[in-house]
Amino acid sequence: LNFESGWPIGSWLSNTIQAVAAWSSAENFGFQDILSRILAPLPNASALVQIVVSLTGVQNQTLVFDSFQGQAGEPQTLMAYMAGNEGMNEAQEAWNVVVVQPKRTHPREVDPAWFKATLEPRLQRLIDATSPLASHCQALQEGFGADDDSENLVRDLCAGVQVFALRAQQVHGVYRAAVAHKSQDVTVFEDGLSRSQAAIVTAAKILGSLNLDVNATRWTGIASPTAYPFGYLWAANSLFFWRRDHQIVAHSVTDPCYLNLYDPIEVGLAEGGADIWKYLAKYGKHIFDHMPWLRKWSGCMSGPKGDPPPLDPLEESNEAKPSSQTALLI
Repeated sequence: LNFESGWPIGSWLSNTIQAVAAWSSAENFGFQDILSRILAPLPNASALVQIVVSLTGVQNQTLVFDSFQGQAGEPQTLMAYMAGNEGMNEAQEAWNVVVVQPKRTHPREVDPAWFKATLEPRLQRLIDATSPLASHCQALQEGFGADDDSENLVRDLCAGVQVFALRAQQVHGVYRAAVAHKSQDVTVFEDGLSRSQAAIVTAAKILGSLNLDVNATRWTGIASPTAYPFGYLWAANSLFFWRRDHQIVAHSVTDPCYLNLYDPIEVGLAEGGADIWKYLAKYGKHIFDHMPWLRKWSGCMSGPKGDPPPLDPLEESNEAKPSSQTALLI
C-alpha cells in the first residue's frame, strides 16, 4: 500500500484504487474506469469522478511535469512549494546532508523579478484551476447529514480537494507578501498575509469538521512510538508547515532553524538514542551559540519536547479579505 503517514485525507481512495488495479488481472481498466467503479455507491458519484480526474490532471501537470528554473538555475516544480518545510529540512539542504525535500526558493530569499516572471504565474494558474473544483465539491455537500457513512466519504474526498486549493492560495499569499516586504510595499505585504491567513483559517475549519482522532492529532510530548513527540496527524491537522512559512514572512524571521520540529537524536538513532547522545547534542547547541559561523544552526541541534512549537493564533485578522474563490469555501 501507499506510504501515507501524516496525512489524514483520502488515503482510503488511493489504497482502494491501487488494490483494484493490482487485482484486476487481465482486465484493462483506465484510471477513470477504476474511479467510477469505486465511487459508484456514493452520492453525486459521477460529479465526484470528474472532480478527482480533473484534480489529478492538474496535479500531474503542475507538480510533476511543469519543470521550471529556480533563481539559481536549478530545475523545480510546484511540488517544492506545496510541500511543507521546517528547520531540519533547511539545515539538511544547506549542508547537503540527507536531503529529502524538493528544492524550493525560500520566501526570505525570493527575487521579485523572478517571482513575477516565473513563480507567480504558475501559482495563479494553479489557483484558477483548483478553486472551481473546490467550489463544486462544496456545493455537492449541501444538505448532507451528520452520520451517513457514504456522505462522510464524500466529505473526506472534498476536504482533500478544498485544502489543496487553499494551500495554493496560501503559498501565493506568503510569497506575494515576501516580495512586497523587499520593496517595502506595505499595502501588498498586508494583503498577501491576509490572503494567507484567510486560507489557513478556512483550511483549519475544514479539518476540524472531519472530527479526526484526537489521539492522532494531539501533541504528546513523548517521542513514542515514533521518533516524534506528537500524534502522526498533528502537523497536518495543525497546519504547522503553512503557519511556519506565514510566521517567517510576517515576523521577518531569519533563523533557518525557526520552529525546528524534529530532534536529530530522536530521529537519527535507534530507540531515540542513549542519554549521552542527547546530552552531547544539548552541549553542542551551546557551543554553536558561541561560534559566529555556526550560531544560526544551533536551533537545529534539538527539537521541542514538552510543549509544541509556538504558533500564532488562528483568529482571522481584521484585515483578512479572502478572495472570492476562498470565500466560497468558508
